[in-house]
Amino acid sequence: MSNSVHLLQQLQKNAYNYPNQTYSNIFLFFLQKDLYYFAYKQVKVNLRLTGYKFSRTVYLNDHLINSVISQLQNNSYSFEQYDLNIRDKKLPISQHRMIDYVLQEMIYLILKSIFSSKIKANTNIYWPEDNPHLAFQYIEHQFKQGQWIIKGSLNKIFQQEDYVNLLEYLATTITDQKFLNLVRVVLRQNFLNIKAPCHPITEVILIPGTRLLYILLDLYYANLDNLIHGIAQTIILGNSIRNSLQDTHTYQIIQRGKSTSSTSRIGNNQNLIVSYIRYGNVFICFLHYKATYDHILWVKNQVELYLTKSIRLPYKDFSLKMINSATQKLNFLGYQMTFINNTVVFNLSTSDIIQILFRYRFLRYTSKGKIRPTSQNKLLANSDSTIMHAYKYLWDYFTQYYSGIRKMKRLYYVRYYLVYSCAMTLAHKHRSTVKKMLVRYKEEFKLHFNLNPSQAFVLNNRQTWHCSVHFSNPFMKY
Repeated sequence: MSNSVHLLQQLQKNAYNYPNQTYSNIFLFFLQKDLYYFAYKQVKVNLRLTGYKFSRTVYLNDHLINSVISQLQNNSYSFEQYDLNIRDKKLPISQHRMIDYVLQEMIYLILKSIFSSKIKANTNIYWPEDNPHLAFQYIEHQFKQGQWIIKGSLNKIFQQEDYVNLLEYLATTITDQKFLNLVRVVLRQNFLNIKAPCHPITEVILIPGTRLLYILLDLYYANLDNLIHGIAQTIILGNSIRNSLQDTHTYQIIQRGKSTSSTSRIGNNQNLIVSYIRYGNVFICFLHYKATYDHILWVKNQVELYLTKSIRLPYKDFSLKMINSATQKLNFLGYQMTFINNTVVFNLSTSDIIQILFRYRFLRYTSKGKIRPTSQNKLLANSDSTIMHAYKYLWDYFTQYYSGIRKMKRLYYVRYYLVYSCAMTLAHKHRSTVKKMLVRYKEEFKLHFNLNPSQAFVLNNRQTWHCSVHFSNPFMKY
């Protein structure tokens, strides 16, 4: 372990133990060469996970690092202008862009060390590094039969004033002006408005090279998290909530830094909001199972007022949905959840998976409107084993990501379409028929539910959550 990485770990422990401490001399991390090499390795991993290519001639050395350090000390380093619509993965990444990614990843590592404990305390998950199965575990533990749920989705377009507010928030904890100036230079590129592809299943944005955007979004939405936790801490079931319900326009911003404890209280003084989780730009509030429709309407009104008044989000850029767990389903990160007999039943929406397969041209409609598998022309130049491995990878991905569903039969539809698409691709390559390919590779086409028990967490002998697996985009080659 490098010395700088060890110092970052110590910084993270210190931030956890002393959450109100301020930090200076953070810029000294940018003078440590070993941190550049560590960040460079992380950037390469991030690029591969998002399917982007970079030239092998792009590498770091001491001479290049010394040049970057000199520019940073003189405040003369400039980031490349960003294309706000990242789509083409075939274009090679230049050396300058690679250095940009390395510096942004270094900023991310520093901000993560200082703020990740606060973020996880507020949102109950650290989504830049925690996979969705951890969120499903949390939902399983927190659910009570008959609860009302508020689900929100945010799609903010950031303005310069938002960047100023974000820097002001950082300045409450970090007093190093050189570091803050470097973050300011990044934000000037309209960094938070990058329109990158989203994960086809979870719909989480996939930024190439660096995870800096993820933590900046978390820090920007920190006040929203504190608002909801403030309601959870201060609003209880009883006379106080009945009185406050008389004025549905009551609105108070819960200040940053307040306690986020949401433990249930005994007797009639029970918390209105019992749990809260945010994964990226999607959040879920679970209200107390004794809460009424008026309670959830009041909470929804408070959140809506905050989004429109404080962070100036137009109504078209966010959605708030009230869900009655007794009668409605909750769609979250590709899963479809229903609530039966005081338990959460996890399933997948077959229609959503079919739409994804249509998007990546594994399926098509016939002239009569029927669904039919189709061959993948992009795979025709590969060997037979490579083609079958590509399809098996997709199948293994689906079985691992959806390992928590109760009705595994819903995955049989996916298996059928993948097998026939693979057979059609092989038949197209060999100018043969699908039937002959199915006979020729009979054993290879037997796709099983291959779950790795060493990476799984079993809950109630039913759900199997793969919490140590990184669920990257399985369709990035298509």
